Order: sequence, then structure tokens, then C-alpha cells
Amino acid sequence: MLVFGHLGITLGAAVLLDGALSRSLPSCDVPANPGGRETRPVKPSLLSRIDLRLLLIGSLLPDIVDKPIGTVLFRSTFENGRIFCHSLLFMLMMALAGFLVYRHYRKTWLLALSFGTLAHLVLDYMWRQPRTLLWPFYGLTFEKQNLTDLPEEILHGLYTAPSLYVPEIISAVILIGFAIVLWRRREWRAFVKSGHIL
Repeated sequence: MLVFGHLGITLGAAVLLDGALSRSLPSCDVPANPGGRETRPVKPSLLSRIDLRLLLIGSLLPDIVDKPIGTVLFRSTFENGRIFCHSLLFMLMMALAGFLVYRHYRKTWLLALSFGTLAHLVLDYMWRQPRTLLWPFYGLTFEKQNLTDLPEEILHGLYTAPSLYVPEIISAVILIGFAIVLWRRREWRAFVKSGHIL
């Protein structure tokens, strides 16, 4: 999956998860207006508590780290764009650290990154590459790939492989829809500054 696929589907999954959790949790009362005594019931929202910018960065994080290392800097060693950060170990260590940060400081930034990373592993079908997913249980090395024609294969796949272009189209629709919602609610600035939506 390519950049838009990871971004859009991860964001869409977060919105769906938020909707499911919001329905199952009881409402809480918040002030109806600043300084007023009147309250209104509001469903708790996951999306208002996590930095969506970090969620989106997390959805690309394995590629941001692994692609330059495995295909450019140490190409002769790895010859693979899916190495350390595409492993379950990396994601679990980040999630554990995120849980500890949340427990001690009530900060969710690392949990948002780890959720995005988990979504990346799922969208890359990493269970099909158990040597990488379960690294280092199958050994310390990674399978090597033929990277010579990779750009041409990706470009060709965008026109011929539904498994590649369908997720990209769906993701583009999700991202455009999200941008329209932000624009209509006039929440662009709030989103850029905090990564939260109300």
C-alpha cells in the first residue's frame, strides 16, 4: 500500500473506532457555554483526545524509517524496505512505552503513534512475511527483495492491480471528506495547531 492508502484508511479506522466507542460509553455533562451553569450531555470522543497528526505520522512511520535504511543507506545489506519497524516487536515496544507515558503523565502522543504503526502493519499484510513480522524469532536477518524494478512495478500496479489502486482511491475519498469536514466546521487552525477535532 502507498502513502494515501495508509493515511486515509488509518484515519477512517480511527473514526469508525471512535464511533463504536462513543456509542458504548455513557455521556458526560459539559458546560453549554463558557462561564454558564447550564450543561449539555456529550459523548466522550477518542478523536478529541488524541493528536490525529501523530496518528497519521504513525501510519507512515515504518516506511519513513525502513525505506531509507533498507533501500538507500544500507541497500547492499538489507535490500528490503520492510525491516525493523515493520516488526511486531517495534510496535509492541512503542505501545508499551505509550501505555507507561499515559499512565504516568496522561499523554497519548505515543499511543497515537503506535496505533498508526499497527494499522500500517495490517495494511501491509505483514502476516504474509512472518520472518519480518516476528523478527527476531526467525533469525536476525531479513529476506532480500529485488529492488531494481520496484518503482516501475508500483507505477504499473497503480493502473492494473485492484489491490493497489482500490485502497488508494478509497483513502483519497476519506482524506478529501475529512478536509471538507474541517473546512465546513472551520476547524483547520485547531487541527493544525493541536491535531484534535471536536
